[in-house]
Amino acid sequence: AGRADERVYEQGKFYATDVFADYAIDFIGDGKSGTPWFQYLAFNAPHTPLQAPESWLSNLAHIADKNRRTYAAM
Repeated sequence: AGRADERVYEQGKFYATDVFADYAIDFIGDGKSGTPWFQYLAFNAPHTPLQAPESWLSNLAHIADKNRRTYAAM
């Protein structure tokens, strides 16, 4: 059962990529190991506008150019 027809708001989540990844991880770990399944997750990042969580940007502080750093974080 997917959430394709639901509008989803995740409290405290800034980045859609995080929400998609968390949902995929939950699906994998929900205990249906005896049932065959297929999961395909196409992330929509990077895209415009260029923005990423500060925690990801700070991990790439060695990249001097702000746009390149943001793109790498995405």
